[in-house]
Amino acid sequence: MKLLNENWDRFELELLGYQYPEAMNDKFDSNWLMVKGDASMDDQSWSFTDPCLLTMEVAQLAEWFALAAKGEETDSSMNFVKPNPSFEIGSKDILRVNFELEARPPWAPSDISGQSDQYIDFEMDDVALLKVSNELSAQLTKFPFRDRLTN
Repeated sequence: MKLLNENWDRFELELLGYQYPEAMNDKFDSNWLMVKGDASMDDQSWSFTDPCLLTMEVAQLAEWFALAAKGEETDSSMNFVKPNPSFEIGSKDILRVNFELEARPPWAPSDISGQSDQYIDFEMDDVALLKVSNELSAQLTKFPFRDRLTN
């Protein structure tokens, strides 16, 4: 998933793999994904790699983008078990990506979430929202939800 705004600020999110590739019998441990984020704002760049999204959260995020693209009513924000990146859609088709905890830029470290002081805004029309939804869905096909399995 790649986002770019008119100021050349950017955010890229890539799913790298399961945090615990061998874990097949736990709803959560089996589905934590290692996520790589690359961001830049105000001519400063940073990256993070963290197991901060579950497979089902990525699926929900992709669906959230798709619903917003169709103009269907949805929550104005997407938050996750680990709020490292979180997403909000505001008025005038502005997508805000918030960076918390391990996703924060190194010049603004914090162990407290919910500060909402590190973010990038992106202007998003319906086509851009649908593109992001499709990009996330395509990445997620490599990492399907792994439910509790019996031996």
